[in-house]
Amino acid sequence: MGERLLAMVTAADAHDPCSLSGTPHFMLRALERRGFEVDCLGPVDPLSHKAGLIVNAASKRVAGKRFAAKHSLALSRGYARVFGRRLDERPYDAVIAPFASTEIARLKTRLPIVYLSDLTFDLALDFYPAFSGLLRRSRRQGEEIERSAVQRASLLVYPTCWAARSALERYGAQPGKVHVIPFGANIEDPPAREEVLPRLPGEAPRLLFVGVDWERKGGPIALQALRELRRSGLRAELTVLGCSPPGLEEEEGVRVIPFLDKKDPRQLAEFRRLYREHDFLLLPTRKEAYGIVFCEAAAFGLPVVSTEAGGVPELVRQGDNGYLLPPTASGAEYARVIEELFGDAGLYASLCEKSRVLFEERLNWDAWGERMACLLEELMSR
Repeated sequence: MGERLLAMVTAADAHDPCSLSGTPHFMLRALERRGFEVDCLGPVDPLSHKAGLIVNAASKRVAGKRFAAKHSLALSRGYARVFGRRLDERPYDAVIAPFASTEIARLKTRLPIVYLSDLTFDLALDFYPAFSGLLRRSRRQGEEIERSAVQRASLLVYPTCWAARSALERYGAQPGKVHVIPFGANIEDPPAREEVLPRLPGEAPRLLFVGVDWERKGGPIALQALRELRRSGLRAELTVLGCSPPGLEEEEGVRVIPFLDKKDPRQLAEFRRLYREHDFLLLPTRKEAYGIVFCEAAAFGLPVVSTEAGGVPELVRQGDNGYLLPPTASGAEYARVIEELFGDAGLYASLCEKSRVLFEERLNWDAWGERMACLLEELMSR
């Protein structure tokens, strides 16, 4: 059997390891390692997207409501024209469409489509700020696009059962089409086991917070946890990576790193050093569909303290690679958990070991690629 030729249909740039947190890029590389040839038909940015952004700005100003520019029927038709032409250029065997409901909802092709996402439009509504306070018309269009994408796809692949259930129950996906395969850590060269284990905690807990959205990721609660730990006599430290909230740099025990570019070797080395040198990933996230950051933490054997939210409980296993608190938990409750874990050397070492095992067995892109390759070969042989 010759090499299979796949068309990756997404408006994002799948060659860019920073686009959409790099997930399409790592999917592309995983499939290539399994012997597939993958053509990236993006990036694409039709005029209809720019028009949607104008509508959104006007709607917020006039009606105080949002218009989801990336989930409009006009944009879907624009994508269909562009990708339809590009699909005619080579004899592809299948389409793989990561985070691309709008791109495939109106796409006319006889090729089998594999749609991948970490949530559905229904789950996104009022879950993320960009999907809150939408115009009724925008909600209708988003729902129609998601339903069409689900119905058109030959395979639907989600990283959590939480997302898969929505496709089945809300959008009527055929059960035989739906599969759950966890995503991996978005790290080009994951560390070897001997680089990260055994982990030796320092004199006081060193906490790592990673996120662009300080509020949604629970930053204020993480800060409160730090203050409680320091108040108890522990000289705990908190490193904030990915955002720069006002006034945080003056806070005692806090270090702020607004951004690290993984494409820059020096900054990538700093990124890896942060995961190696901290004792916990602290992320009291308010809303989370998946969280690649948890996979990255597992790669470094870094235990997680986070929240029972969205798909997180399927990544962070209670007592294995970390602990989850209810969404109502305060910073003081997070501090108590961290202090207890940090004070028990045996338990801490076990968390680190189990975290790394979880990465090696499930939360890596080779494991994802192996299972995806089986699904694709079965699909294309039918």
